[in-house]
Amino acid sequence: QKVSDMLNRLFRKLDGLAQTHGVQKVDVIGDAYLAATNLFDDQPSDHTARLARFAVDAMAAARHTLVDEQGADPTAVVQMRIGLHCGPVSASVVGEQGLKYTLMGDTVNTASRMESTSLPGQIQCSEAMAALLSRQAPDIFTRAREGGIDVKGKGHMKTHWIFHDASSRSNWRDGKSKSCIFW
Repeated sequence: QKVSDMLNRLFRKLDGLAQTHGVQKVDVIGDAYLAATNLFDDQPSDHTARLARFAVDAMAAARHTLVDEQGADPTAVVQMRIGLHCGPVSASVVGEQGLKYTLMGDTVNTASRMESTSLPGQIQCSEAMAALLSRQAPDIFTRAREGGIDVKGKGHMKTHWIFHDASSRSNWRDGKSKSCIFW
């Protein structure tokens, strides 16, 4: 019950942020929130910027979401990892019973890998996402992840961390249509 309560409080915040940033919530898979841009609305000039700003605000929302509102530790907040990637996706309604709209394809899988190999409290994106982001949102800063990462099914990839401003970047250390995917 406590986990579902915490997820409900967090996902309500993310739903509001998605609406603010013009990001489409696609699915919730366990404790993962799947969202995309440039899916239903034509957003070719700023889809990566929208998703990155959403991710930055989502991370801030998590840092202000208590794990347990009645718990003994009032400082225990949600620690999220966020993964972003952009590229082509396929969308479909699947199943016969309990129909479900979902996104499929390598772009979704890569975004998921960006999340699973990220660090708690960090936003990691693919090199393709970082390149588009540098053109669409110069106010969002990226920094190459030192050494890159080995990604299941993809091999070695160069990835980047996303920061909301230059000071957070310099103080941090490592330890069909094109859509952008938040995982």
